[in-house]
Amino acid sequence: MERSKIDQYFEYKKLMEEASTYVKEVEALALAEASDLMSSSKDKTFKFYGTGSNCITITEQEKLDVISFEAVIQLLQGDPDGFVEEKKTKKLSLKFTKLVKNFVAGKYIEKDVKDVLEAEVKPAVDEKSYKAISKKIKGVYAKDKDLLTAYGFDVVQASDLAYFIEEAHAFETVNTLLRAYYPKAAEYEIEELREQLKKIMIVDTVLKVGSNSEEEN
Repeated sequence: MERSKIDQYFEYKKLMEEASTYVKEVEALALAEASDLMSSSKDKTFKFYGTGSNCITITEQEKLDVISFEAVIQLLQGDPDGFVEEKKTKKLSLKFTKLVKNFVAGKYIEKDVKDVLEAEVKPAVDEKSYKAISKKIKGVYAKDKDLLTAYGFDVVQASDLAYFIEEAHAFETVNTLLRAYYPKAAEYEIEELREQLKKIMIVDTVLKVGSNSEEEN
């Protein structure tokens, strides 16, 4: 092999190491800035733009882990109904994760979505708009924020309301789930089941880095 190729190999290897170090430094800066912004914001995604479509995206992601699958199955009366999948190992289905994740993470308020809408949205819009919002609301922060903005709420109001609605939806969803399994349970028993649910699961939060560039498009 020619000596020049060996020399070029080490030159490019050094450049790759320097590039990797720089990429990690910029990502660390973006993560730190996004973390600061998220501490005072309800948004879970922040984008930092360069020239054109060059963009670094930082997204908060939450993973629901189970402390005891046996306890989950017991809580669901031995009939997980597609909520626990078994292949080589047990895991929670995406459906179940979506139902309980926000509640387990503590992102809930003990109110129904209807109560939040009647108290916070109804006084601010006409009857026609209120009925439309009530039908279209999803209990998903980003979608509801856009919906409320479209109906005249300013960005800050829409953000706050969408967050409260998402929290109410988390509480309401878990109650509906537990009521389906325990239709004759008293309210205090449902409350005990909610607490049990929080004890057998845990939510880990991580920040993920993504990127998009003009070259990638």
